[in-house]
Amino acid sequence: MATFDDFLRPIPPRAPAGDAALDELLGRVEAAEAPDALAALSARAGAGPAVARRLGEVAASIGNLGVASRAERPVYEAVYAAQHYRLTMPLDVLVAMDDRAVVPALEALRPMAKCKAKTALEEALRKLGAEAAPAGRKRAPAKVAPGREGLAATLTAAGFSAARVAELVKIARPRIVIEAVEGPAGASRLGGVPDLPPGAPWPVVRVPKRSAAERLPQGLDATPHTVEGSHVVVPLGFVAQLWLEELAPHDPEGKLPPKGLLSFFARQDVEAGEHGELVRIAAAVLFHEEGELAPREPPPELPESERRTARAVRFRGEIPLPEPQFAYKLGLLDEETTRYDALPREVPTYASLGYASAAYYQGLPGRRETLLLSVGSDDYCWGDASSVFFLIADAALAARDFSKAVCVADEC
Repeated sequence: MATFDDFLRPIPPRAPAGDAALDELLGRVEAAEAPDALAALSARAGAGPAVARRLGEVAASIGNLGVASRAERPVYEAVYAAQHYRLTMPLDVLVAMDDRAVVPALEALRPMAKCKAKTALEEALRKLGAEAAPAGRKRAPAKVAPGREGLAATLTAAGFSAARVAELVKIARPRIVIEAVEGPAGASRLGGVPDLPPGAPWPVVRVPKRSAAERLPQGLDATPHTVEGSHVVVPLGFVAQLWLEELAPHDPEGKLPPKGLLSFFARQDVEAGEHGELVRIAAAVLFHEEGELAPREPPPELPESERRTARAVRFRGEIPLPEPQFAYKLGLLDEETTRYDALPREVPTYASLGYASAAYYQGLPGRRETLLLSVGSDDYCWGDASSVFFLIADAALAARDFSKAVCVADEC
């Protein structure tokens, strides 16, 4: 009587040329229902992605195979579900496997796995002590850019694979943490009064009278203003100013101008349209690269709620973990997501550059966009005790056109 090995011997070393031949081949394997059917055929899966893909179909339909094949069935089922139905839960089964009997099946599926399925396969192989790349051209280990070694060490210690560490480190963005400190306020400060060129007007927002009811949520009577023709003029509140020479040592990518003064003004009680899914509030960012500057008192129409005590600041550069919303876009497995969410992360009240640490809306800054300043509710009492974010398109930043900057409120 022929053994099952004899039954498999006629299988060609390469995938059959046509679908009909492949259907016939896999049909014979399924019909045999032998204990080693799937295990034996898995060794041939490397012949081509077509065979490996169809193995997922076979695995999903075989229910009576012996112990050896049952060990490998979840491998094919998980990969098939992930790549054909975009299901990710079965992939955690792969990562949790501790039976080295599944290594041949994992290795066989390596050439055809994509996205999350590929990540799960590599993670499972790493845990089973088979992380080496398959035969052929090997990839050189990913290099970590200078200054990012600490972040890489944190992720490695948390149990992420070398490939995943490289991906997370790559999308990380340098951030400048702005800390309010005791002492007299210097050139860079939070609140107080701004430094402006002599004769320069105080930043205001002009609202057409016909849209005042819509743009002023508290109503015209409750919003101190002046009138110029057909417009209501509302002064902006001074938020902060940053002397860029003090930030430059903490800006390794040179995103900000190396010198000059950035001054930030805003009024949360005056809406200015939308920015994506968020509400824009009236704001202005002024850039003075050189020239005489002097402290300027605000106009009398600016309410006390928009006048803030000056606070001294100091700066600290760092490369923190990418915000979860951006890390998830890499296709983290459920197990990786749990591990990533458990990592400690600092949420600074004030910061420049990097990702926005938002309480409600995740995903800032957007594509081709830079975070100029994030301001929490420590001294500013933004709505819902949230934050506001000053953003600018990368093209406008490169052109030093800060008139294109916007300010959005992080509100639910």
